[in-house]
Amino acid sequence: EYIPTGAVVPIDEYLYDPDIGLSKEELDDFFPAVISANRYSDFDNKLYSFPLAKSVLVLYYNKDVLNESGIPQAPETWDEFYNHLQIIKKKTGKRGYAISIDCSTVSAMIYSFGGEIIKGRQTLFDSPEVIRVFSFLQQLIKEDLAYVIIPGTFDDQIAFAREEIAYMIRSSSLRIALELIEKERPFHWGIAPLPHATNFSPVTVLFGPNITIFKTTPEQQKRAWLFVRFMTSKENTVNWAIETGYVPIRKSSAEDPKLQKFWQEKPYTKVPFDCLKFARPEPNLSGWQQVRDTVESAELEVLTLMNTPDIVCHNLKKKADAVLNLP
Repeated sequence: EYIPTGAVVPIDEYLYDPDIGLSKEELDDFFPAVISANRYSDFDNKLYSFPLAKSVLVLYYNKDVLNESGIPQAPETWDEFYNHLQIIKKKTGKRGYAISIDCSTVSAMIYSFGGEIIKGRQTLFDSPEVIRVFSFLQQLIKEDLAYVIIPGTFDDQIAFAREEIAYMIRSSSLRIALELIEKERPFHWGIAPLPHATNFSPVTVLFGPNITIFKTTPEQQKRAWLFVRFMTSKENTVNWAIETGYVPIRKSSAEDPKLQKFWQEKPYTKVPFDCLKFARPEPNLSGWQQVRDTVESAELEVLTLMNTPDIVCHNLKKKADAVLNLP
């Protein structure tokens, strides 16, 4: 919304400035996905924001529920995930997965089933891969292996801490909240990469806060960029990651002694960083926020068994394409 009004300025000119920009070595130190997520294809693919911190979508697992069910480790594939839920249901009577209605989770699952979301300004929501994702989710509901939490709540976290579920899919930044809950109510949990379809490689989605530079005076804009550069130094990204639950956005952070010590003390905190290698940004188009709302409505329609996945996906594509191609 800011870009068409001229309220923000492209960061490219500062990023590549020979005096105050980043060197090629410094720029290459950022994971490619965290930079590409801030380029806007509708506006000459320019960089109108810069990554401050990032998180990835991950699978949280309750070790106590898995142990109770005789399951030794978190699943790597969606087939294993489904089998685990069947075992958990049979041995404990629990529905093992609490579903949070979320477009980013749907996007990640589409990628993990080998699908794509968009081509140009046409969505691919009626593709076989997207239908397969919604069919999989609906199957979990029909077989009483999962349930939907009230949208906008964190009821899955509560159920997770109470050992009522084994799995939830959330941002890696959630680990701070779980650590606080753990202090009040001890339980055992871990983080694993998002499952993927059999014969496909791991993948997840990337999100998190970015910084923009508002149009003011040349001197103020320059100082704003210098602040951005300072905040995204290796040292600051390490400190930010340790204290907030976000992941470091620079590759060299892995060599930092402070971060290595932190990972050694809490091995599960390294999982999100390792996921950055295969993390993908979601589409960055004008109108995409409205599309996100449409996707979540479609997901709710599938999970409440109001319609079949193929019909839902067909309607979703029509609605989303209409939004993205408004005159």
